[in-house]
Amino acid sequence: MKARKHITFIIAFCLTAGFLSAQSDAEPVTVQVKNEEAINTKGLEFSPTFFEDGIVFISTNNAGLKKLTDKKSNQFYTSILRSRRSSDGSLTTAEPFAEEISTQYNEGPVCFDRTAEVVYFSRNIIVDGKEKYSKD
Repeated sequence: MKARKHITFIIAFCLTAGFLSAQSDAEPVTVQVKNEEAINTKGLEFSPTFFEDGIVFISTNNAGLKKLTDKKSNQFYTSILRSRRSSDGSLTTAEPFAEEISTQYNEGPVCFDRTAEVVYFSRNIIVDGKEKYSKD
């Protein structure tokens, strides 16, 4: 049994080494990492998805929406925000994605159908430690 494990390990090692040596013949790839300062806050920003000329994402930045504050984290409940790309390619200041679907509670994450005409998102309402249903 031990011999099979060693043979399997040797085969896997040889295949990996061959793959890596084949990769080293390719041109190096340069990756630029940039801080999107216009949307990056001290709060939470997560779950970005491409939409039209920018992104839609979830944030504790309320971007002018009326949101309650989470007592545990001392941050606003999450909002669905949108940021467009400027002419230089950087993201612009976040704005509410759609005020019609915004409440004072947690919204997001979000995704779209393949036509980007239907949006799917979740909403989480907890009041005094108990889950509540949204009336709207």
